[in-house]
Amino acid sequence: MRKRPDATNLPGPGSNSYTCESGAKYKYFGSFFPHSTDEDSGWEIYLYHYDKVFPYDSVSDSPDLLAKLSGPLLNISMDRELLRQLAVNAIEAAIETWDQAKGQAKE
Repeated sequence: MRKRPDATNLPGPGSNSYTCESGAKYKYFGSFFPHSTDEDSGWEIYLYHYDKVFPYDSVSDSPDLLAKLSGPLLNISMDRELLRQLAVNAIEAAIETWDQAKGQAKE
């Protein structure tokens, strides 16, 4: 995960879980970061099954990691809470796409 001083951990207020249309439940850990003069805005997450616990491993190095996903956000200055909401929407869409692709691969 990118180390940026302006990065904000997700999910912020609320839960870091998501239930896909398929019924599969996941949880994610990650961050989002605003646009700066040096870098574009975006998000990065680590995706796990909903019931994953971390007794001896960490989020970034667990062998149970399902996927590491990332994506861009709008490159304009905006309130951090609005940017967080945009990031969560983008993340949920990416998880849905990943879950659908995983389901198609099984068929």
